[in-house]
Amino acid sequence: MDKIEFLILRNFLHNEQFTRKVLPFIKAEYFEDTSQKVIFEEILNFVQKYNQLATKEILSIEVENRKDINEDSFKQISNLIENLDDDPTEIDWLVNTTEKWCRDRAIYIALMESIHIADGKDEKKNRDSIPSILSDALAVSFD
Repeated sequence: MDKIEFLILRNFLHNEQFTRKVLPFIKAEYFEDTSQKVIFEEILNFVQKYNQLATKEILSIEVENRKDINEDSFKQISNLIENLDDDPTEIDWLVNTTEKWCRDRAIYIALMESIHIADGKDEKKNRDSIPSILSDALAVSFD
């Protein structure tokens, strides 16, 4: 369960320095797993609204109040929340690894979007937008 996504979510609950530095750069779309994406959205909403770290209890309540998840998803999300324990991670390594993960995810998403555009499946964007999409993804950085 110690994939980088899990470490990121866990540290958003327990590491204020990491959260303040990294949270502004993370996008929900970077999370492939729907459960992790829901947890991230709730963490982001809470931090933006209250300017404090969320707790597992707060996340559980907020997820329970959501109308866009079914019972199976709720159980899976609740199980994931329960496993977000405070287990210290070296901050410099975590920030560097998270930055690389963000860049990799942004590039992957940009490539998929570019293929979608090149195949003519995007009615709003044309091929001329592909260079800027890829350029934005390559520019992802925490600096």
